[in-house]
Amino acid sequence: MFSKKLFCVMTLSLFVPSTWACRLDPSPNNTYDKQGNNVVYTIVGEEVKEIPGINFHRLHRLPDLAKTPDKQPEWYTEPPLTDLATDFVYSGVNLTRSYYSYHSDGRHILWAGQIVRNPPGLPQVDIATFKVFGRFAADKHSLYFDGKRTENNHGVDMATLTAVEFNDPWLSYDEPEFTTILKDQYHLYLRGHQADNPESFTVLAQKPWYQSGKFTPINPCVAGPVGPWDTLARTSTQIIINGNALDADPTSFTVVRWIPATLLIYRDKNGTRRVSLEDNNAEQPTTIMDSKDCWATFNMLEDKVTWRKEWEGDDCQIETIPGLDPEQFHPINGHVAQYQDRLYAVKKTQFGDNYLDVITLDDPNLIIERRFNAGKHHGYLVTSEGSIEVFESAGPLVLLDNEIPGERESHTMDDQYRPNWFAHDDRYVYVFTGVQLYRYASTWPQYAHIEGQQYKAGYGSALSKSGGRLVTLEGEYFQDMFIPKKKESNKQ
Repeated sequence: MFSKKLFCVMTLSLFVPSTWACRLDPSPNNTYDKQGNNVVYTIVGEEVKEIPGINFHRLHRLPDLAKTPDKQPEWYTEPPLTDLATDFVYSGVNLTRSYYSYHSDGRHILWAGQIVRNPPGLPQVDIATFKVFGRFAADKHSLYFDGKRTENNHGVDMATLTAVEFNDPWLSYDEPEFTTILKDQYHLYLRGHQADNPESFTVLAQKPWYQSGKFTPINPCVAGPVGPWDTLARTSTQIIINGNALDADPTSFTVVRWIPATLLIYRDKNGTRRVSLEDNNAEQPTTIMDSKDCWATFNMLEDKVTWRKEWEGDDCQIETIPGLDPEQFHPINGHVAQYQDRLYAVKKTQFGDNYLDVITLDDPNLIIERRFNAGKHHGYLVTSEGSIEVFESAGPLVLLDNEIPGERESHTMDDQYRPNWFAHDDRYVYVFTGVQLYRYASTWPQYAHIEGQQYKAGYGSALSKSGGRLVTLEGEYFQDMFIPKKKESNKQ
């Protein structure tokens, strides 16, 4: 006989559609048009700008090396170069993002409705050799970024030019044509400026602008993008933030405070410096944190951390959590955050009032980065409804295959993607669905293993393993169902 005990029963309170099918795609809304004998650039909802001296009949979009078939999804079809409606502004969840293309009539280069002209005393734009890679461009004399000359061309190799790929949290954000960091076989290019040998480039850390925690569900049916992310990187001689090189010594560089899209304070051998991250953002953030952000459960400011105690209408009551370094405070989801060896969870009393529950981890080195986390003698579960559940285990917990399922899929509560997490201790085996935990007594839990995991495309169309069953010497476990192992009959 095997006993089954239900530790935590939770209902799914949020629903997220299961595919990207309903995700809204931007449509062109800034166009080049003919008005009389002149060319105008029409910005929808704003203004019409006249561009003198442009031949409308010869105007076309320049080929973009970032949009070659090998750099695009199979379903993507690039519009013809004669399609002039290729500039648009994409108003999304966390930012307003502009997409532009380089155009030419054979005599001039245009970017965002303006003629590209170099400052006096510098070589003129060379139309015949002008090549494009997204926001970056080059002719035989100069390099360009966002339609402005950045420096002399010291030998960019357009044939090997490519975007530096970042491993963005959950979603792939930077399309090749939009990235700020490129490389060829010889150099890096930071927002159009030539830099170090590309082989020395390393991403140090990334932070999303919207700091709700990586287990906060994402709704694909709202207008995106849901990013972006600040990216901190280095080379052998430089520190780079969002494609901008800092005046910093890489060897002694340390972050003091980093507020995404807003502020970076760092320290090196030359002292402490402050850098505004707003000044160089082409995108317009909508979620920059201020001293009282009612949308945020936790608010990590420059020198303190606050939490939202009450929220009614357009106003809220916030309280400071004393003694915390905001740089070490990390949201897990919309209700839970981790600070060193403690968890801070906003919960409700029986009367519906919010209170802050502080949970000390039994392992000071444990980082809550999965749905199912193992401490020394406790399990810590991040549920799909946004809570944190803690239970005591019979000895150390052993998580079975920490890479299954991939968190990129599992944090989104995809109805088509049914993940399971499995574990055992000295007496029990466990199955966690993200909503509910099941525990089964086992005589030989140390022999538990997983079978039947399958790769399946879930939210975001990324393949991850899901489903499966936990197998022991006693039988098989499918979430809330146990199938005993059949006894083999004795042969006569």
